[in-house]
Amino acid sequence: MLLAVLVCPLTASAAEPASDVKPLPTVGPKAPLSDLLPTAPKATKAPVYLGDDLMQVPEIQFEAPPSELAGAVKLTTPLWIKRKAHTAAAVLHLDAKEEDGFLKTLIRNRPDLAGVPFLMGKACRTEGDCARAFKEASEEMRGFVRSRFYLSAKYQKAHIAVVAQNSIGNDNGHQANVVEALKSTRHAEATRELARVAVFSPDQSVRTKAIEVLAARPEKESADVLVAGLRYPWPAAAKNAADAIAKLKRTDLVGQLKAALDEPDPRAPREEVQDGKKVAVAREVVRVNHLRNCVLCHAPAEHGKVPEETLIADVPLPSEPLPEKGFYGDDLRKSPSRQANILVRIDHTYLRQDFSAFGDVGAAATAGSSWPRQQRFDYFVRKRVLTPAEAADLRKRLPKESPFRKAAAQALRELTGEDADTKSSS
Repeated sequence: MLLAVLVCPLTASAAEPASDVKPLPTVGPKAPLSDLLPTAPKATKAPVYLGDDLMQVPEIQFEAPPSELAGAVKLTTPLWIKRKAHTAAAVLHLDAKEEDGFLKTLIRNRPDLAGVPFLMGKACRTEGDCARAFKEASEEMRGFVRSRFYLSAKYQKAHIAVVAQNSIGNDNGHQANVVEALKSTRHAEATRELARVAVFSPDQSVRTKAIEVLAARPEKESADVLVAGLRYPWPAAAKNAADAIAKLKRTDLVGQLKAALDEPDPRAPREEVQDGKKVAVAREVVRVNHLRNCVLCHAPAEHGKVPEETLIADVPLPSEPLPEKGFYGDDLRKSPSRQANILVRIDHTYLRQDFSAFGDVGAAATAGSSWPRQQRFDYFVRKRVLTPAEAADLRKRLPKESPFRKAAAQALRELTGEDADTKSSS
């Protein structure tokens, strides 16, 4: 469950523990690392994906699915609770030794997570009034409370973050609701979120609605999002960004379009220095299943041991139906996760997605589960270190006519009438 983070000074006070919540299992002080880290998924190293199909993008997983475990059996709710409670206890055990200790240890031991844009320390934390505003904005949106922060600037920013991150609905088409909600506020961050919808939404009608709203907004508030879209390593995003620039008649961005024509394909290998060595690196879009990787993106929470302004969320169990009103809020429902203390805190967010989209996970992924086949995925860009052979293969597979140059050239043609060469020089 991935949410935007707002940074403010800490003003914490602990919440009272719930009497009907079970404690997490105890982790011994000498527990071996093998008992504390999840079983890694089977290693796969496919070539850098160059297409537009979001469901073909490489998937990152926190742990191996049950089907990959030795003696795999169908996990019932009690078994899921045992598994996830152990994970939560292990995370808190390592975090007690060092700030973000579990995540640091996980990354060191998992090559498949290298290059993923994790945040740690203050960069991943929301504190004090900002955390409280986010919590109340989330609960108000679901009809649970009326926020006392409603007219404050902090609340408006929190409300925008909640709308952008949690109102996607049950399929990509529901993003139209996000546009309508963002339309109601003139905050600059709302304009930036509208620009992100125009660049990343898989639904053309939703992108069109976002562009219509952007036409009445200050140009400077969306410029950086649109320009970044031209260089995002998913070809569809570059096309959408260029289309938005053209439809909005953004002649102020002509220089940026011309610059994009002179740049290599954003997916092409480039040389970087890592640990004192020159390596070939590619920017690669990856995805995370929103429902199955809570602890990869958020720190666990325990009842009574987090500040009262912290928004907590149930970790969903595949054996249990998904709740109608979402997972967020204090004691909003009596779920097996909440009763077992299997929770995450939304004020600690290690990963912030660039965009989200729904996709069909297939029958095999939902076997033995009550979850729908259409599930939400969150998308990021990781830096992937390539072997010399992989770098050479990637260069060969890059199209001669760059889709990024083609998109920029089309927007430039519509704005100025100029034609440009779109052949790749990567």
